[in-house]
Order: sequence, then C-alpha cells, then structure tokens
Amino acid sequence: MKRLLVAATTALAVLGLGLVTPAGAHAPQPAKPTILLVHGGFADGSSWREVTRRLQRDGYPVVASQLPLTSFDADVAVVKRDLASLGGGPTLVVGHSYGGAVITQAASGATNVVGLVYIAAFAPDTGESAGSILGGYPALPSLSHFVPISATDLILDRTHFGEDFAQDAPRAEQQVLAATQKPVAAATLGATVTGTPAWKQFPTWYQIATADRMIPVAAERAMAARAAGRARTVELGTGHAAMVSRPVHTAQLIERAATGR
Repeated sequence: MKRLLVAATTALAVLGLGLVTPAGAHAPQPAKPTILLVHGGFADGSSWREVTRRLQRDGYPVVASQLPLTSFDADVAVVKRDLASLGGGPTLVVGHSYGGAVITQAASGATNVVGLVYIAAFAPDTGESAGSILGGYPALPSLSHFVPISATDLILDRTHFGEDFAQDAPRAEQQVLAATQKPVAAATLGATVTGTPAWKQFPTWYQIATADRMIPVAAERAMAARAAGRARTVELGTGHAAMVSRPVHTAQLIERAATGR
C-alpha cells in the first residue's frame, strides 16, 4: 500500500496536479515589501549598509537611493525614479535627516507606497522646509560647523563631523563618515514641500534620536506627533546617524512598519 501511495503521488507530480495541502501545512507567505532607503545631507546610500544587511538577511528586497544633493527637485526626482523602477510592487519608503523632506514630497501620490519611516528626519508640512523647521528652535552648535566649499555647496566640518553627526558611533566609523561625506547644496535647506505631504497619505512611523545634535529633539518630537502619532513613534538614546550607531534597532522599526505594526 505504501508503495502504491508513493507511486500515485509521483505520478500526480509529474502531471503537474500535485496533492491538496494537508490541514496545518504552511501556506505560501505573501511577498515582503521592498524597502527603499533614502539618505540625508552629508551622507550617501552606504550609510545604510548595516541596516541593509539586516533587512536582506530577513528576506526584504532593499534599494538605497543615491541623492545628488544638488537641489531639492533633483533629489525628489531621483526618489520618484527609484519608486517607479520597482515595477509597482509594495514599497516602504524610509528617510533619514534631510532625506525625510525628500520622501515627504517624492512619495506623495505614489501608488506603490505602503508606508513611510522617518529616522531622525525632517517631516515637513505643506509650505515648510528643513530650514524653516530648524528656524523654529534654538540653533544647535552643529549649525556653526556647516562649511561652504563653493558658492553653492556645504560640508560639515570634518573635525567636528563625528561629534555632530554620529557621536556614539565608533571613532573609526566617524572618521570614515567624515571623509566620505557628500556635499549638499545650501539651497536644499530652504526648499519647501508642495501639495499634500506623503505622511498625510500613508501609515507613518518615526524614530526620534534623543541625543541628536543636528536636529533639535523637540522638533523631532513635534514632527513625530503630527505625522506618526504615539503608537508608531519610538525614542532611542542615540545621535543623529541612528542607522549607523543603532542599526539593529533601526532595522527592527523598519521591519515593524513593513508588517504594519
């Protein structure tokens, strides 16, 4: 009898018919959304490398945008291009720092976005910019470390980069980040969001960095309250570059958002 059952099963498989899945067997799991990671000023897509490794290990497709940082419109266009390139599949969009302002504009009206995650990021409302948000709070010391390297572009003083951008990252990592930082056009800070911000259209999560030295913590809390609400906001005792210094916690929040929790 056992031999007959094996033979019958094999025959059905050859014919492409298969057998009914027994009760309690694992059903196919739905595809996980793609994670689109968007860096901020003075950085590039490699700043997400540890988060990317963890997300990929857990089965998530990941794409990291590479912003030119030459203008707000150019940066928005890159993220729109990357969203379109994903073929319409469900996508969770994550922004760090100035990248939050970019995704706020770029994801607006997108048909394949399932949610947004802001990591110590700007989440402007209509008519607001990163600069106008910063202007509503006492200036942080890091602002005096913005150094013009041309008539249009800024860098963060390399001798202060570690203490301002990622003070709780290993010293060697701070030095690499400072050396590889990407200049940002000063005009991006004044560019305003137009139309309906994406965080009013999609479920949103926000990670506040309570030791941030680039964006006032009070500003992050205010943006998180209106964009994400208490249930979808977490606070970490870390500096501005949470994806570098706390990649495990950052990836955990992204995965939580990817599952809608």
